[in-house]
Amino acid sequence: RHDCTGDGCPICAEIHHAQNLINQLGGALVLTVVVLGTVYIVEAVLSIIYSLIQRETLISNKVRLND
Repeated sequence: RHDCTGDGCPICAEIHHAQNLINQLGGALVLTVVVLGTVYIVEAVLSIIYSLIQRETLISNKVRLND
C-alpha cells in the first residue's frame, strides 16, 4: 500500500510489472513439471518395452564359440 498519485503512478506500474512476472514464472513452473514428468514416464515405458523384447543370444549369455 502506498499513496497513489493517480494515472501514470510509477509505483503502481512496478507492482503491476512484478505481478505479471510472478504469474509468468508460475506458468513456466507448471509447464516444466509436466514436461519432465512426461519424459520420465516415456523413458520408464520404453525401458520396460526394451527389456521385454530383448532377445537372448549366445553372445548375451557369454557363450564362447570356438572353431
